[in-house]
Amino acid sequence: MSRPRPANAELYDAFLHGLLELEPRDAEDALAQLSAELASQHAPYALRDRILSKAVLKGRLAHFAERVAALLDIDPLTAQQLLDRVGDSTLFNEPLPGIGFYMVDGGSAVADCIRTFVRVRAGLEFPAHEHLGAETFLVIQGALEDPARGVTVSAGEMQYLPAGSMHAFRVREDGPDLVGISVTHTGLRVRGVELRGGAKLGVRLSAAGIPTIARWLWARFFELRPYKRQA
Repeated sequence: MSRPRPANAELYDAFLHGLLELEPRDAEDALAQLSAELASQHAPYALRDRILSKAVLKGRLAHFAERVAALLDIDPLTAQQLLDRVGDSTLFNEPLPGIGFYMVDGGSAVADCIRTFVRVRAGLEFPAHEHLGAETFLVIQGALEDPARGVTVSAGEMQYLPAGSMHAFRVREDGPDLVGISVTHTGLRVRGVELRGGAKLGVRLSAAGIPTIARWLWARFFELRPYKRQA
């Protein structure tokens, strides 16, 4: 069954055909002007993630390839291939809602490190954690705010934190989701759970960490539904 055409279908068609006839730069200017005139609206996250997971994003982050290659001790081509996958939300494991990690391999210089792309939904806070070794974080998209240090780290900028440092950060609600890459030597500790870097991540628990890991396992493997009284 065919879907009915919208009432203004002819206008839409004419607009799109007009764009195709323009030079690429003129088409970009026309779309930029249209974007400026339209009211800003936030698309539902589920819809946005579906679109991004299917979108052709190859090469969009190519200008970060050299810096990611240096961070991970890999060649630029491999770094570019990793960056091409960042737009695929299905590759990110979310231990907390809206906070995802995409673990990647690296060279011998970062063999003892936790190496991961990090994705944090706009409006959320990444919980306080301690760095067991030095961390370098490169922001690829969006920006993070570190209130304790009074700094904002935007796309293209790096934050370096020494061993033993502790912080939390947040992502502004009116901005895009944060995407960055973190390389942390030795590991980190969050809420009593110690994550160790290396070829395979290791996890160590203190007594304080047992409730944290229990809550994570429950949320990860059991779908919680509100109780409804039977009629």
